Amino acid sequence: MCQMPQKDHPREIKREGTTPKNRQNMHKISYKEFLEALKGRVKGRVVILGIGNELRGDDAFGAHLAESLKGKIEARVFNCGPSLENYYNPVVKENPDVIILLDTVNFNAPLGEIALFEKDDIVKVGFSTHNISPKIFMELLEKSVKAEIIMIGVKPGSTAFGEELSAEVIEAADLLKGFFLKLIPAGVK
Repeated sequence: MCQMPQKDHPREIKREGTTPKNRQNMHKISYKEFLEALKGRVKGRVVILGIGNELRGDDAFGAHLAESLKGKIEARVFNCGPSLENYYNPVVKENPDVIILLDTVNFNAPLGEIALFEKDDIVKVGFSTHNISPKIFMELLEKSVKAEIIMIGVKPGSTAFGEELSAEVIEAADLLKGFFLKLIPAGVK
């Protein structure tokens, strides 16, 4: 999980049936707008990095989603677990056009909300359940590949050791899986 500065406001997906709570500063976008926003950015060789510790509740979001996408879309998908830095060389070798990081992000939204983040939206240091900050990893990649780097984050609930994924985060992962199946289906380049 990584942290977002309080002053920044990501683009959040507005799901049907959700009610606004403490989201007055968020820029809400619909499912269709989110799909359109990604469609224009996700093209060419795509690498997806699922980040998170599968033993720490909602922190497992990225790893869980990555595992569910493997072999189902035309992208190189890595389940990085909490050790994102171990995937630097494999990502660089792929020479991707787009790199998508999937992680939990602590931002001002209800549990399970999804948002798009740019590198500058993420705090470089602070609380993290990873061995390296996703922002530092993104900065390293920018020096080695000419790929567009996107982070898709989900607001977590509990990230305590031994907890399971919450129903809200599972729902968010399922929604995102649907996005990826539409955006980059298997067998399409």
